[in-house]
Amino acid sequence: MAGTDFTSPATVAFGTTAATKVVVESSNLLIATSPAESAGTVDIIVTTASGPSTPTPHDAFTFNLNAPVVKRVFPNHGRTSGGTLVLIKGQHFTKTATVAFGTVAATSVTEESNHVILARSPAEAAGTVDVIVTTAIGPSVPTPSDAFTFVAPGTGSPGLPVVRTIFPKKGPVTGGTTVYVLGRRFTKGSTVAFGTTPAASVTVESSHIIVATSPVEPAGTVDVIVTTTAGSSTPTPKDTFSFS
Repeated sequence: MAGTDFTSPATVAFGTTAATKVVVESSNLLIATSPAESAGTVDIIVTTASGPSTPTPHDAFTFNLNAPVVKRVFPNHGRTSGGTLVLIKGQHFTKTATVAFGTVAATSVTEESNHVILARSPAEAAGTVDVIVTTAIGPSVPTPSDAFTFVAPGTGSPGLPVVRTIFPKKGPVTGGTTVYVLGRRFTKGSTVAFGTTPAASVTVESSHIIVATSPVEPAGTVDVIVTTTAGSSTPTPKDTFSFS
């Protein structure tokens, strides 16, 4: 911050909260690191041995919180009757976040982390809508990445499970990493293996989503394989997980 009559030592407060670091570069320049603070605008007050600076509009500093962002939804389609469990990947999610498919609220919402939400689609007419996540800061901005299509029910095609992607794609050799396995044709009782080692735990959330915990495994890269009564998924570059 620029000003006059800065001397060392000086303290800096953002409103009533002290800066986490203060460096007086010169009598006209001071560098301070902002503290954690609620959203809003405060005065930055510099205090030296001569006293504190007088608040003015020129010292105003605004703390902003980030609105949620939806980067991907999986699966991106479901039946018009609703009930599809959808994994929403993005950032700035909170425990009180709500989810809407178009203008209709999801029937259930579970915040897994500030990057992952699981939401169940409501009944909706056939067509494509945006999946919108709303927090106390506001709603996510609609983008092509959040599109979800409601389709009339049809006859499913049986076959082997398919792993389309996994995330995260790496974890420690000690295991314990929560891995989201996204694909199709997953069934209750499905098993997951990291290479030839069974996952430490497996939760089949839906026919498209499995949550698995990585096992203890030597350093290296392996395929994450899902097995159902129909057989095992075919290894591809999209299912690889690296232990390090």
